[in-house]
Order: sequence, then structure tokens, then C-alpha cells
Amino acid sequence: MAHSRQTTLRALIEEGLRRILSEASNQPKPVFKLKDARVHGQEVLLPNPRDWQQLEEDHVISRNIPAFARLP
Repeated sequence: MAHSRQTTLRALIEEGLRRILSEASNQPKPVFKLKDARVHGQEVLLPNPRDWQQLEEDHVISRNIPAFARLP
């Protein structure tokens, strides 16, 4: 086809890519809708800030992080 149009293969490929990208940019983008993740009336349980140190220690232990790498 490039030979019949008296052009290079590169120019033919570039023209094809331009056409495809042009068509794609003219398509409407789908509307994003956030999934409903409400708790439906149940109270959201938050950890007591006083327990954060214990939560961190439990997390570190569960990941088998060496003791020297733990936060003070």
C-alpha cells in the first residue's frame, strides 16, 4: 500500500495511528460512578488512640518484621 501511494511505510503507519487516535479522542468517556459503600446504619468502629501502639505492635508481629526494624 505504501508503494502504491508513493509514500514510506513509516508515513503510512503514522497516518493510521493519527486516524485511530483521532477517533478515540472523539468518543465520549464513560461517567465514573463511585460504588455505594455506606455502612447502612451501623456505627463505624474506630480504634481508641490509646490502643494504637498495641495495634502497631500486633501489625509488626503479624508481618514478621525483625525487632531491630520496629518503630520505638
